[in-house]
Amino acid sequence: MLRFHHELLARARTELNLTQEAAAAAVGVDVRTYRRYESGAVNEAAEGFVVRNASRRRLLGALSRELGIAESELVVEEGAKVQVAAPGAGGRATRIRCRERATSSVARRRWRCCGRRRAG
Repeated sequence: MLRFHHELLARARTELNLTQEAAAAAVGVDVRTYRRYESGAVNEAAEGFVVRNASRRRLLGALSRELGIAESELVVEEGAKVQVAAPGAGGRATRIRCRERATSSVARRRWRCCGRRRAG
């Protein structure tokens, strides 16, 4: 059974210093919809996470594109061990990697405001 890896979504958003509202706007959904994904409410007890329709597929693609997370990392097998580093764990490399992969103009603007810029 598949499940949506909501902890990874929350970690990526916080590492990009985005609010839920800004992340929802970057992905193109209502903030309530985004919060359902980030809280794990989309994982149904009986079925897990099921991609039933085109809108859910589009949202997965948008989350992947805008936050720099592979779709295969967002939807994982139920029993699979996934590692989510605690805030501050893993050091600076994890945060920079996520920022460099972010394609959202909102995300890029946000980390530029913090004085961090991508090399190149």
